[in-house]
Amino acid sequence: MNMKKIKIIRSRPLKEEEEVIDQVPQDTGSDTPELTFESNPLEFILNKYPSLTKTLVDLLTEDFRDYIVGVYIMAPKPTIFKIILHNNRYFYLTYLGEDKYQAKVSGKKYYLSHISELEIAILAIADLLILGSPPQTAGPEQELAPTPEETPTEEETIKPEAGGEEELAESKKRFGLNLLENLLELKKLSYDALSPDAKAIAQNLIKKLKISQDQIIPSSANNIVIYDDNRKELISKTTELDTYGKPNQPNSGDFKVGKVTITFKPLKTSGEYYELKPQSLGVTTDNYISINQLKKELTTGVKNHPKLEDIQKKFILDLVADKSTLNSNEKQEILSDRKFINEVEKNLGEIIGAIMFAKEVKGTEVLFPAIGNYPLVDYFMKTSDGSTIEVSAKKAKGKGNVIKLPNIEQKVKNAKGKIDPERQEIFDIIRDNNGKVGTLKLVPKYGSKETKAKLKNFLKANPDFPKTYDAAERTALERQILKDVNSQVNFNDLFNKYVQVIYVKYGIDESSLKSYIKIIKEKGFDVYLATKNSTNKDGEKIGFQLK
Repeated sequence: MNMKKIKIIRSRPLKEEEEVIDQVPQDTGSDTPELTFESNPLEFILNKYPSLTKTLVDLLTEDFRDYIVGVYIMAPKPTIFKIILHNNRYFYLTYLGEDKYQAKVSGKKYYLSHISELEIAILAIADLLILGSPPQTAGPEQELAPTPEETPTEEETIKPEAGGEEELAESKKRFGLNLLENLLELKKLSYDALSPDAKAIAQNLIKKLKISQDQIIPSSANNIVIYDDNRKELISKTTELDTYGKPNQPNSGDFKVGKVTITFKPLKTSGEYYELKPQSLGVTTDNYISINQLKKELTTGVKNHPKLEDIQKKFILDLVADKSTLNSNEKQEILSDRKFINEVEKNLGEIIGAIMFAKEVKGTEVLFPAIGNYPLVDYFMKTSDGSTIEVSAKKAKGKGNVIKLPNIEQKVKNAKGKIDPERQEIFDIIRDNNGKVGTLKLVPKYGSKETKAKLKNFLKANPDFPKTYDAAERTALERQILKDVNSQVNFNDLFNKYVQVIYVKYGIDESSLKSYIKIIKEKGFDVYLATKNSTNKDGEKIGFQLK
């Protein structure tokens, strides 16, 4: 399919028969100059499609115009919009009807009507915003040939026959869709990308907080992002300056000064610092690959990973080969970085655990879904007898992740089941409210007399909640509420009926520095509501914890 060359910030108006989503009639009876596509293409599109504008607000806040430079209409039915960000990166929004949209960001799809996927999409777009312009990207007024992602060839439009997954994978690589290759070319925004107002604030913060300019990596012209492992202390100092008001978020600060936002993020203490998930290592997603191909892709991804030191690469390659070549000093160095070990067990363990699990069940092929595509399932394993196993990957140590309630809802929906009204009400309250407020709304129906009194005292002591509040008090109150709910409502039958996955728990033996897995097949799980929130990390929604 051929496409004409297009210009950044330029689009074309749809023909009347192509317009399939909500539109606002253009007012031609006013003295105000008529808004036309020629006079202002971006505002013309936004004014014409209110649901698109609302969706952009959901994804990028009311100030979304500060982050985008244009909108393309790429297809008439379903209507697909291409949103161009200020750094010439982009994502897609597809209209699904009834004011609902699907986002496609960096090749991954998110259904925005699902709160959990909306939140992941917001983070994915934020990741795009902190990157520099793509290599060989033309300026705003230059002609651009369609990108490979926009111009499918005949080979891409034909669905492969059975056994054609390798050909499709090669096609993806040939058209520049290999995630690892893209990852190595990305570059964050420099300090100079800040607006004059933001730079003035940044310089004051450098002086007052005694930080360096190198610690500031903006996510946009008006978003100052300061990276420091002592961010809690810096948030406290910024509050004491009495210049930037109170923080909007206890964990990240998010001070607001006019149009400028000040955000604090950690460095290596970030739980995803090393980026060891399949999607970050160039492992093929959404297509079955052989176990040998998985090993090859993982090995290549580790060798070329920009955030790994040589000794860390050596250690991981040993795990893949199921051997240990490190000397005693190297072993001590690896074990001294607890954040690195934690990420290996949590994220890389998903891939290595799959390789080890394949040996146990005679697995022949594995499919890793793109993020958010399959609730509760980290990968699918095909075995030599033709069966397919759904697997949820977890760390061997600890309780594991809290399972999000919308994921359980999706499982029930996929099985064409139904949740009873009482438990559905709990699901609805948690889904439709943010993590700080939702649990508290369970108090009127499920809270004990003591819990209701504590909630009343909490709201009295924190009149600006949820904007500002004592996180320690809120999380303690949340845990008390969950005890009340769990004592009255049982979720075991619901979970065990609809969740048919095998849990593969991955760990590292610290005496030998070799991998091990635990396979859990039981279906009689005890399930209870739990929280991951704490004083230092508050605002996540509650979910299910398994025994």
